[in-house]
Amino acid sequence: MDDERSPKAYTYFVPDYFPGFSCKIGTCRSACCSGWPVSISRENYFHLLGVDCTADLRRRLDCSMRMADYPTPECYAYFEHRYDGECALRMADGRCAVHAELGEDVLADVCRLYPRGVRRSECGEECSAANSCEATLELLWEMDSPIAFADVKLPLKPPELSPLSPDLPTREERMMLISYLQEEGVSPAAAIARIGESLGCDAVLGNTADLSIALDAVSTMLTHLGERNETIRALSARILTGADRADYTERKQAFLIRFPRWTSFVCRVLVNHLFFEQFPCSRKAVQRQAEFRALCAIYGLVSYFAVNCIGENGSESELIDAYAALFRLVEHSNFTAAVNFFFRGMGSSCASMLLL
Repeated sequence: MDDERSPKAYTYFVPDYFPGFSCKIGTCRSACCSGWPVSISRENYFHLLGVDCTADLRRRLDCSMRMADYPTPECYAYFEHRYDGECALRMADGRCAVHAELGEDVLADVCRLYPRGVRRSECGEECSAANSCEATLELLWEMDSPIAFADVKLPLKPPELSPLSPDLPTREERMMLISYLQEEGVSPAAAIARIGESLGCDAVLGNTADLSIALDAVSTMLTHLGERNETIRALSARILTGADRADYTERKQAFLIRFPRWTSFVCRVLVNHLFFEQFPCSRKAVQRQAEFRALCAIYGLVSYFAVNCIGENGSESELIDAYAALFRLVEHSNFTAAVNFFFRGMGSSCASMLLL
């Protein structure tokens, strides 16, 4: 007989690395709550206001939560950050004061689950971990084979999930697109182009002139995104500085010699991103084109960022930290909308990012 005190197990469809994921707690080089606005639901907000805790934690909680300017049930309040960009609830040893004193179950859903993302599909719940977490990327880096997927039972209580959208493609359709990135001997760029063709999107590769236009558009877009967030601004500056674009191909070859596993690693990173985001999120042609453009831009930035910011002298941890920061930009901003705004009217030029 099962022990009634044991946490209840729920069935999820997950990538094979996921059961081995665990939070690094205070040992993260870049904590998930640093520098980013963390929103909480109305239910979580009032629960934390009334939780029984020590006087010190009560002061922390009362001073750290603020109402959203336009509150909704899902985004009702935010955790404030200190002057140094750290969450006011983060202790000197890196741990969360709420978690340390009251345990995981008292945390707001976003803090309890992140970087784990629970999604609903027609086949049941899915779960994976976001690329914006360095622990996720470290697991993907250590893998030596494509990502496999399976149903597993996990003691992970899901949040309240919205009803399944009738516009969402089936899991089978999404997994077919993911499989293109896992074919042996196929480059990430070729796999992404095939994804675009399957979606009926413009996947024609651009030329060198298109690449220059695309990078100019990316520069403008990142400058715009950086206006509202200091972390994005710092990240944008790193992406857009470095050696001249003219010798990019030569420098990338040197980078690949330094990191011979980079291509297979990037394929796993992109597979994980597509699964986490349930790509594509719509059957509508316009939305699919928008998502495909964003995917092209992500791959271009993944390449350009690695070569310009890490180069042939960087370390594995620096590469992972760079990608975690990059995917924070993707996941924590209106990235898809920004890509499609700044690339509007450029036709196939967005796909020139694949040349990177």
